Amino acid sequence: MRTLTLLFLLACKGKTPPTVAAPTVERSTDPRSAGVRDPRLAALLGEHWDGMMRRFPTWATALGDHRFDGDAPDSSAAAEDAWEAQLADWTKRLKALDRLDAADAVTRDLLVTELEGELGKSICEYGAWSFSPRSNPMLDGNDTGERFRIETVQDSVNLVRRVEGLARDVHVQARRIQDGAARGLVANRPSTELVIQQVRDQLAMPLEEQPLMAPRERIPSGFTPAEAESFRNGLTTAARHWLEAMEVWVTTLEADVLPIARVDGEGILGIPNGLECYDAMIRSHTTLPLSADEVHATGLAEIQRLHAEVAELGRQSLGVDDVQAIFERLRTDPQLYFETEDQVEAKAREALARAKAAIPDWFGRLPETDCVVDRVPPYEAPYTTIAYYRQAVPGERPGAYVVNT
Repeated sequence: MRTLTLLFLLACKGKTPPTVAAPTVERSTDPRSAGVRDPRLAALLGEHWDGMMRRFPTWATALGDHRFDGDAPDSSAAAEDAWEAQLADWTKRLKALDRLDAADAVTRDLLVTELEGELGKSICEYGAWSFSPRSNPMLDGNDTGERFRIETVQDSVNLVRRVEGLARDVHVQARRIQDGAARGLVANRPSTELVIQQVRDQLAMPLEEQPLMAPRERIPSGFTPAEAESFRNGLTTAARHWLEAMEVWVTTLEADVLPIARVDGEGILGIPNGLECYDAMIRSHTTLPLSADEVHATGLAEIQRLHAEVAELGRQSLGVDDVQAIFERLRTDPQLYFETEDQVEAKAREALARAKAAIPDWFGRLPETDCVVDRVPPYEAPYTTIAYYRQAVPGERPGAYVVNT
């Protein structure tokens, strides 16, 4: 009887629907959103990439995205305001995305954090006052001359257009610097003096020796004589316009910035809203709500740790373990100095070779693009650091450790 009752109940129970597997959504293979599964997120990532490249066309070229090679940056306050509005819009739309898998959620959150960091930095108003020996419009022009790829006639047209655009934008930057100075937004005096000297030194160079003119010597053999001549003439004219703009820019520094450049408070805290700017920069660089005191304490702890390593190295190499004595020896002992520029470069190549050999011991995924040693150009050497890195462009040029010899 119990069996019949059970069978009756089972018969009356609704039929269990068949299990239907969730549709499989392939992860994106678009380089702008590679690995992302959700099509909404993939679309936003693509939109963000395109917007970044359009907003920063010289960066796009450096990354190997050549869609905007004929464009130049727009440093105007209006363009900056429009960009901040775009960043805020992307942030809002990204936060509204729901039902993301774990991997996509991490990607979304990472971009939101980056965008919020960029928006936070707007309080610093860098475009109105900031420049340095390693970041100024003169270097932007030099970089264009040294690295712009020319393989086709269209490339040569794009380069001339870019240089003309850079010239126009230098005038925009000069006006913004002038406006910033009127509001008390100025760089510190040592940086201002050094940049003025840097620009004046290069403006004194003959036109033919300007780095921006270097592409005239890289004309592909496939150009017709007329195409080559057109490019040379166009670049020469554009370079003159750029140099004229740089004269206006450096004169602005001399007339409007230098007389009121900061002597006390050389850091960010010396500008209006400096404290808020400092906090925004900490958040942007660390993604953490750290205070300046916490960052400073971390720095002091790292100095202590590094000094212990220096003491051990000094004991092994120099027979001295007092840190200050080691530093004094390194600064003053002629036997520890390089004698020639070639020796500096050779040591850099040796160090890079040892680093390359050690890469497989530390990383599972190895770089496909090579890294080489280059020298800092002579016109830049007196004003830059001991060395810096230059990123690779896949398929075009290797990464570089650029050493100041």
